[in-house]
Amino acid sequence: MSKIKIKALSYAFLIFLSFCICSFFILYFPVSGGDGNAYKLVAENILRGCGVSLSKIDSISCIPHFGGNQGPGYPAFIAFAWLISGHSDFAVRLIQALLYTASIIYLVECVSRYTKSFKISLVIGLILIISPLHSAWSRFILSECLTLAGTLWVFSEIIRSLQTKKLRIIPIAIAFIFTSFMRLDAILMFVPIVISAFLIHRPIIALKKIILVGLIFTIPWTGWLTRNYLVGLENIFQPQRAELVSETPGIFEWIQTWSTHQYSDIGVSYPIYNYAYDEIVVDEEAYSSNNEKLLIEKLVGDLYYYKNKPFPAHIDKQFSKLAQQRIKADPLGYFLILPSKRILKFWLNLNAGYGLPGFGNYLSAQDRLDLINGGIKQKIQMITKHPFIILSRALAQSWKLTFYLGFIIACWISIKDKQYGHRDLIFVFISFIIARSFVTGAFNLTEARFSIMHMPILELVVVLIIGNFYKKNKISKI
Repeated sequence: MSKIKIKALSYAFLIFLSFCICSFFILYFPVSGGDGNAYKLVAENILRGCGVSLSKIDSISCIPHFGGNQGPGYPAFIAFAWLISGHSDFAVRLIQALLYTASIIYLVECVSRYTKSFKISLVIGLILIISPLHSAWSRFILSECLTLAGTLWVFSEIIRSLQTKKLRIIPIAIAFIFTSFMRLDAILMFVPIVISAFLIHRPIIALKKIILVGLIFTIPWTGWLTRNYLVGLENIFQPQRAELVSETPGIFEWIQTWSTHQYSDIGVSYPIYNYAYDEIVVDEEAYSSNNEKLLIEKLVGDLYYYKNKPFPAHIDKQFSKLAQQRIKADPLGYFLILPSKRILKFWLNLNAGYGLPGFGNYLSAQDRLDLINGGIKQKIQMITKHPFIILSRALAQSWKLTFYLGFIIACWISIKDKQYGHRDLIFVFISFIIARSFVTGAFNLTEARFSIMHMPILELVVVLIIGNFYKKNKISKI
């Protein structure tokens, strides 16, 4: 059988396997709700001719909006999928799964050209497809699946650039634009793009190419921000969550002074987003003294009278005052120790499900905090109540920790002898990790799903370098 046929059959197998895994999650574990409701509302407004808006469907008015929870890309994608499918959520999930699969295949092809080893690239494709860290996101009406596809696309273009020793300006810019319109934190990929440019070219040439990528990137975003100005938006760059934060800055400023992980954050912030103040759960890490605890409990108790109403300004001022007092009392803790704790807990979060079927409504915010802060007894009770969910999470976490260890080994291999390791790709990936870590620590963006863009690249780097090391040592022994 010819190499071309073997390659075609291998790609067909990868596509089939990816489609089967995605279809399993889509058919048996579809999820709606949460941020997905905002995306779908904007999509409905697009289809009814209202444009990008969060106005209620039965409303006569069409109030323009920035794009919902993120940029306008994902709602526009939903609207397109509905348009060609008769308003089918299944079609939304299926199309995003196909795009995700296509991005893996394209990455495999780029790695194959880069390494001159189809076997290594095939293993990388297989690992990405079966990975429990990102294989289940297609079941959601959320931007994560397409963000993953866009991330793989950007890094595919980076790999091709490293192979040809020439930064692929237009393809990288287009992939970068696509991903940023799906999720705003994709802007962090500009860091590895910049590092790639300087690894490939002399500084002056690299700078010129970076400027060109930046100029192409700004064209559609400038157009979108201009639209926001022309339709009269007070803030031309303000997603839905940012609007809520700007309305009640004090409470979120206070959360920023103590929260170190996603479960303590969402126990307070999510109820505020939904005006469900009676559901607020404050973690013990929020209190610096008994007196402060009594004051906060009183303020939270007072909020119960404002359920389903905007956050009261006088209570928000009290939280702002508390925040300023804490920052003034311990500036080192606020600006250094607290961000460091967030970064550590973010990357070592051993409770995240990474899109796999999970607890959903089984656990309240208080239950989640009790599980995080509790001892072995609480964890054993949770295993006996939800064995399959715990098993899937154990699988995801074991997989993640294995690749963390693999990355350490890959770095050691690369340092030991550059012929074994693709140092350029390690530098690019580490720059991506540093960018994410800084944003996580500084802005309290600690939800595990914010790390999903990094996980397939982690797997890629580990398999590529260790695979290359094994291959060359095997040949040298013959």
